[in-house]
Amino acid sequence: MFRIIVAGVAVILGTSLSAAQTAAPAPPPKTAKAAKAAPADPLHGEARTAVAATLKDPGAAQFQNLRTRDGTDKQGQPFKVVCGEVNGKNSYGAYTGFVPWAYLSHIKMALVLGQGNVAAPDVLKTYCST
Repeated sequence: MFRIIVAGVAVILGTSLSAAQTAAPAPPPKTAKAAKAAPADPLHGEARTAVAATLKDPGAAQFQNLRTRDGTDKQGQPFKVVCGEVNGKNSYGAYTGFVPWAYLSHIKMALVLGQGNVAAPDVLKTYCST
C-alpha cells in the first residue's frame, strides 16, 4: 500500500514539473523608466536632449508638462516650439525644482528660465503660457 501511495505522489509531482517546465516564460514587467525612454513625439526627444545639455548633470534631468506649440519667425515662416518644465541637480547634487523651458525647433535652441538667457522670459510668455 505504501509503495502505491509513493508511486502516485511521484506521478503527480512528475506531471506538475513537466507542465511547469514546458510553460512559456512570463514577459518582463513594464516599468515607468521604459515608458519615459521613448517620447511620443520625436521633437520632444530632440528638445529633451537639448535642454538636458544645458544642465550640470544632464542624466539626472526630470521632465514634465511637455507640449508642442506652433510659432512663426520674423519672416513669417512656421516652426514648432516645445514647452515644458525641467528639474535638474545643482553642484551639491540636490534637485533645484521644476523650471519652465522652451525649445525652438527652427534654430534648435533650448531656453531655460534662470540660466542667463535674456530672451527666455519673452519666449516663454509668448509661446508657452497657457
